[in-house]
Amino acid sequence: MEIKGTAVKTTEQFMKDRYPDLYLDWKRELPAESKVFFRNLIHATKWYPLFEAVILPTEAVARVINKSKIDTARELGKYSAEVALSGVYKIFIRISNPDFVISRATQVFSTYYQPGSIEITERNDTSIKFAIKDFEKKDELIMHRIAGWMEGTLEATRRKTIHSEVIIADAENNKLFCEIIARWT
Repeated sequence: MEIKGTAVKTTEQFMKDRYPDLYLDWKRELPAESKVFFRNLIHATKWYPLFEAVILPTEAVARVINKSKIDTARELGKYSAEVALSGVYKIFIRISNPDFVISRATQVFSTYYQPGSIEITERNDTSIKFAIKDFEKKDELIMHRIAGWMEGTLEATRRKTIHSEVIIADAENNKLFCEIIARWT
């Protein structure tokens, strides 16, 4: 599985913005196969291996800030939404309804992951469900980053009782099937 550089850059930017005193600790904590990506400029449009460039660095953040991997992944996802939905987008998001904004995520996500598949399977006035396919079992943590991104996006629309749920199911050949349900009022 591959991911666009924009998402890779988010982890490092998160550490610099939210935990600047722990940034160097995080860099030291990165496994060798991840350090290689953060030694050079990360290009937003270039493809990177998801596990080495995002999953392992997320796990390193969790160790350094002393939080669970899942909580860290969700926090990183929310941060990513804040960064992506700032400026002019923020005004647009605030006047849009959550269903419209979140449903557009399928179009965005399909440009961030290859060969992953993300599609809406259910929707109503207060929730939306996504089916995510073709990821590998080892990439499970990215589902929580996606859920965090959805929560951050819903917060930007100023909705209350925001909650997202990740339902993981294994599929054949070490492939991962996941559903994410986002709810709001």
